[in-house]
Amino acid sequence: MTFTFDTSLIFFTIYVISITALYLNKNKTQILLLNVFACTFAGIYLYINGGLAGVIACTAAALGSIFQLTVERYFSHIPRSKYLLVKAVGCTVFATIGILAVYKSFSDLYLVVAIVSCRSSEMLRRHDHLRMGYLFAELLWLLYAIDNSLILFAIVHFMMSLMGTTVLLRDHLKKPATAAEGP
Repeated sequence: MTFTFDTSLIFFTIYVISITALYLNKNKTQILLLNVFACTFAGIYLYINGGLAGVIACTAAALGSIFQLTVERYFSHIPRSKYLLVKAVGCTVFATIGILAVYKSFSDLYLVVAIVSCRSSEMLRRHDHLRMGYLFAELLWLLYAIDNSLILFAIVHFMMSLMGTTVLLRDHLKKPATAAEGP
């Protein structure tokens, strides 16, 4: 009996660490950057394991997050209406690329909606709205993984969906301290 090491597990592990850090983080810039890492390593894992539609969706997602990071860094000085227009056009372009490149079967529709959800939530300023868009995408990726018999990927997306829900509920249910309560 010989031991064989599956190199795709290295990329899968880095993906899991990145997506976990994404949900635990509250800084929008860091969340977007972690999404780039997560999508990159998930794409490599899916490429090794034959999930071509997933690779294309991961590539569109990573590029979309890079675009949002770039816009926020270099275009925030322009008037708000033009700034939002630039972000909306970028969101539409990357969602369209993802839709056109990915859709081939019914289960690919999950990825199409996930791409639109992520790109749309990345336009918003609040990190909790961003996480909510990513959480919705997690559920869609879970359905895609189940439909394509990617069991390990499905387990992780199920766990990340639970974790994302827990983090959102925890942050939402926290009561802000008021001045009347005192120390």
